[in-house]
Amino acid sequence: MGARMIFQTNKKLGPYLNKWGCFFCSILQKVEKVSGVSFSENDTLTIYTKAMASGAISAEIKDDPDTPQDEMDGVTILQPAVVFNIAAAYAKVKSRCVGCAWSDPSVVPFLHQEEIIELKRHDKKGSHFVSGTGRSPTPGRPWQDEIEFDPIEGGSVAAKLGYIASKRILTIRRG
Repeated sequence: MGARMIFQTNKKLGPYLNKWGCFFCSILQKVEKVSGVSFSENDTLTIYTKAMASGAISAEIKDDPDTPQDEMDGVTILQPAVVFNIAAAYAKVKSRCVGCAWSDPSVVPFLHQEEIIELKRHDKKGSHFVSGTGRSPTPGRPWQDEIEFDPIEGGSVAAKLGYIASKRILTIRRG
């Protein structure tokens, strides 16, 4: 295991994760948070490969392995709970995700739940995912205070200029 969460923009993760790895990296950050482990670059790539092989993440289309064309080329998270559980099992962590639900942006997770926030921008299609703090917004404070981890090193444009479109609530059974 490595020292600190790997950003999706880490070039060693390759072009697919570099471009669309935000949801995946946000899930790994949640595994790190509940377990205290840290994933290295190699750990991250191994978990990614296992998740693709299981069908929890869509497969990469390899017409040109260095140039992903669009979001259908890979890294679409099909089963977030399974991705969490693959990462937890890889790290020999007993905690498991027993469900993942789409929710309204105003929802605050309960005890034993973690949130991943979907961000959108009015001027762009697509989404960017970040790990949320799981706390209620503080009145008078910017919504960006709800971000616990942004997989883009230095912070994403979506986190600076976007808005919260929805949340994914992961229910965790602690081991």
